[in-house]
Amino acid sequence: MRPEHFVAGLERNVPERGLLQQHEEEFEHGAAETYDEAVAHSDLAHRAHHDDIIAAVSAIAEHRPLDLDVLSLGEQERSALEALRAAFEGRDSHNAFVYAEHRREMLEQALAALQPTLALDVSRIPELHDNYERIIAEVTELRAHLEQLEDAQDDEHMHVAVQKKDEPNGRRRRRRRRRRRRGRTGRRQAAARERPGLARRQALGRSAAGGERQEHGLGRSCRRRRAGISSRARLAGRAGRHRSSRDRQRERRPRGALAAGAGARPGRQAT
Repeated sequence: MRPEHFVAGLERNVPERGLLQQHEEEFEHGAAETYDEAVAHSDLAHRAHHDDIIAAVSAIAEHRPLDLDVLSLGEQERSALEALRAAFEGRDSHNAFVYAEHRREMLEQALAALQPTLALDVSRIPELHDNYERIIAEVTELRAHLEQLEDAQDDEHMHVAVQKKDEPNGRRRRRRRRRRRRGRTGRRQAAARERPGLARRQALGRSAAGGERQEHGLGRSCRRRRAGISSRARLAGRAGRHRSSRDRQRERRPRGALAAGAGARPGRQAT
């Protein structure tokens, strides 16, 4: 090929090289714009996610209703928010009571899990500064309240323990007797349920024993009545013997003496 033909071919390829370079520049510019858009979208998603966390912490601190299921949270963040809510409300997710000591531990664990994220977001987003300051104030107040409540609960537990220790022995014995009595009654009832004929036999035995006691009482009363009749008969016999002896003495007296005695009495009355 001659040199002039080669130069002419290069001149014809100049527009093609320029078009290719233009496409490369446009691609690089578009890729840069796409990257910037992706970064911006990621920043927006990150900001929205942490805005949700800030809003959740604020709602918990202000005792407002909050549904954690509607928020897109990780497992660690969800656990930290549940612990924080239990620390503020005094009830866990199962509505069980939480003592002040455990509430303070849960508060510290939740803050340890959430504070780095919250502090990073506050440093990047100045609009969250007021919410963060309010949350800090609420947490500080809760710490002081939990310390006082923990001391009060400790004093109450100690008072109850001392009261049980100083309880009179008589009251303790009565309580033990009542417990033993209830235990014996329960055992009897259980035995009666296991052996249905036992209760009937026991009832028949009690009725038979009562009949024997009744018959024994009737016998005693009959014997007493007979003894009374015999004593009255003996007394009547003695009286009869006394009357018969007097009669015999009269019969033994002479009749003249009886007449004289009878005549003397009227004369004596006349004088």
